[in-house]
Amino acid sequence: MPKARIYVKQGIPPSLVALKSGFADQAHFSNVFNRLTGLTPSSYQNIFIKKASPRHDSE
Repeated sequence: MPKARIYVKQGIPPSLVALKSGFADQAHFSNVFNRLTGLTPSSYQNIFIKKASPRHDSE
C-alpha cells in the first residue's frame, strides 16, 4: 500500500492506482485505502494537490 499512497500523491487517478497496485477494481482499492488511511483516495489526493498548487492572492 505504500506505493499506492505515492501514486495517489502524484495525482494518478484512483482507478489507475488500483490497477497498478494489484487490486481487481477501484471499489476494493478505495475500501482498503479508506480503512488504512481514514480517507478516500480522492480526499487524500486533494490534500497533496492543494499543498502543491501555487497560491494566487487576489489583488
